[in-house]
Amino acid sequence: MAYERIHPAEYAELQAQIVAIEHEQSLTEVTNLVAREAARTVLDLRVIHRIEYLLRGADKGEKKRLRALKRQALRSHDRLGQINEQFFVTYRQQITSRVYAPAAVRQRLCGYAEPGEHEVWSDPPRYDALDTFIDGILQIPVLPRAQRRPEPEMVYYQPTPARIVLDMVDRLALSAQDVVYDLGSGLGRVVNIVALVSEAKSIGVEFEPAYAAQAECCARELGLARAHFINADAREVSYGDGTVFFLYTPFKGIILQRVVELLCDEAAKRRIRVCTYGPGTLDMVQQEWLVSVDADEPSVDHVAIFESR
Repeated sequence: MAYERIHPAEYAELQAQIVAIEHEQSLTEVTNLVAREAARTVLDLRVIHRIEYLLRGADKGEKKRLRALKRQALRSHDRLGQINEQFFVTYRQQITSRVYAPAAVRQRLCGYAEPGEHEVWSDPPRYDALDTFIDGILQIPVLPRAQRRPEPEMVYYQPTPARIVLDMVDRLALSAQDVVYDLGSGLGRVVNIVALVSEAKSIGVEFEPAYAAQAECCARELGLARAHFINADAREVSYGDGTVFFLYTPFKGIILQRVVELLCDEAAKRRIRVCTYGPGTLDMVQQEWLVSVDADEPSVDHVAIFESR
């Protein structure tokens, strides 16, 4: 096998990036989450991934040096992660102790959201430090093993970026009289964020039992009394108390048509609002019983908000 010599400057550059992060004292400030996540990203993408690439073409001596460098980078990455965990534990305790009102939680979350003026929908979505914070305080784990086989028209689970949820909540101006349904709620991120930052009641409808159970567990551990979860097929749920319905493209085809029919039936009884994100927005635009409340044309890139006519 032919080995490609690694230039000494490459080692020096990788080493310098690790040392700079190790010596940056501001990263140890518990609330400095955004900078800490940026540093972890540098370690992941610019250092560790680069080392792994170089290892494939390194000779025995170079591999030894590179592996030592990788261990150093991983230690630094883990140390920053441990500081994050300390922060999450402290904030969770404050939430469960009712130290923060919804408005105060909202203000805290805003500090970790990256600007979204030029938001572009993608699959998978773009996540940022706010998502790390949300997953930390909700203790959202690795995706549990599914217990039910989804139907072909059910879309695989993809968490809604937290900044998208906050934008939706702000634009809806929710009150204590609102009941927000998230159809296809997964691990409960949308439902629990709504409960954290508003006075509205929020309900998740999730087909997969393991996801619904995990979401319910998160809500109960944080003491989010306004958050609830229903493990059911969205076509078989009664939505008589709902005022707002959110869909992050959870299903398509016949399933979506049936769910839209149910929402249309509810709209015949009272005014409701339907919020969509992603490709599913294009389906809602076609519904004659809905009208967009946005100044701009509804787009897959942002949450689109519709009202019943």
